[in-house]
Amino acid sequence: MPFQFNELYTQAKKLATPFIASKKAVSGNVGSVLVTPDGKMYTGVSVNTPCSLGFCGEHAAVAAMMADRKAVIHSIVSVDDDGEVMPPCGRCRQLLLFLHEDNRNTRIYINNGGDVVILSELMPYSKSA
Repeated sequence: MPFQFNELYTQAKKLATPFIASKKAVSGNVGSVLVTPDGKMYTGVSVNTPCSLGFCGEHAAVAAMMADRKAVIHSIVSVDDDGEVMPPCGRCRQLLLFLHEDNRNTRIYINNGGDVVILSELMPYSKSA
């Protein structure tokens, strides 16, 4: 893989800078970076609203990847606006599984030390599609 944890972390941390768009919409509390098996990087930021119409940074990165007609993810890292690495929430984990059965093997960075788990380890009883 052409990208190491530190490179992905640095990129995600840059994205994790809140932007107040309006009284009811803030983005950037979470920045996410995912990498496809061919080494292409996709990024996304969270969007928060008071009535849960927003979405996670992982969803935004997935949308960017899918716009490029790709569905398999090699690795993903998400960072909050305090600089802490966080694994995807349950909704995001399920989305990754639905995209492609190979995503059971997606490498997920789970902490600032660069530790990795495989998505199937976080979702041991799930079936992909």
